Amino acid sequence: MGSAYEQLRSAGIPREQIIVIASLDEYRQYVGQVSSYQLKETDVACRRLLDEGGADYDHEAVNPNTVRRVLLGIGPGKVVPAAASSIFFGIYTHGDKHPTVDGVESDDPFLNEWFAHMPHPSDSAEIYDYVATSGAKGYGKCSPTFYLYGSHIRAILARLFAAKPNRPVVGLLNYCLSGGNLHFMRNESARKAYGADEW
Repeated sequence: MGSAYEQLRSAGIPREQIIVIASLDEYRQYVGQVSSYQLKETDVACRRLLDEGGADYDHEAVNPNTVRRVLLGIGPGKVVPAAASSIFFGIYTHGDKHPTVDGVESDDPFLNEWFAHMPHPSDSAEIYDYVATSGAKGYGKCSPTFYLYGSHIRAILARLFAAKPNRPVVGLLNYCLSGGNLHFMRNESARKAYGADEW
């Protein structure tokens, strides 16, 4: 995270055009209790980000709905402005999939929900109204509300392109099975429903 932030800033991207959603302070608090060496390494790696205010969203705000709100420009807090001429976003986390129907395992990409795992649950249950969550694995205390689904990403992209069809949007999905989030692009009906061929 610190390296990515440093590269953006060194490339001339102003701080006000960068929005960081990360458990930086939360991690520093935890690691400071168990390893002074690791805390020092983290502080060195994230020095510029820390010096410039740290993450814009930390602790419980590192959740699926925050990512959604920020990309769609829905306040409160720092969000992508409607006038932004382009959007680049990167998601670095863990990822997985689960069947769309509980107990129906399949390798068919269209019979699975793909997701990025967030450290905190969404502060909005409504964003799951259109996601097939019945087959979710629910690791320990986690539940589908910890997951930013490919269904969310599709809906976000559809809204971004509906609002500004010619604005470039680049997404870097850096987590296991992240390619599953884009399987809908292989389905003509899904592409038509989202208007994806116009993106």
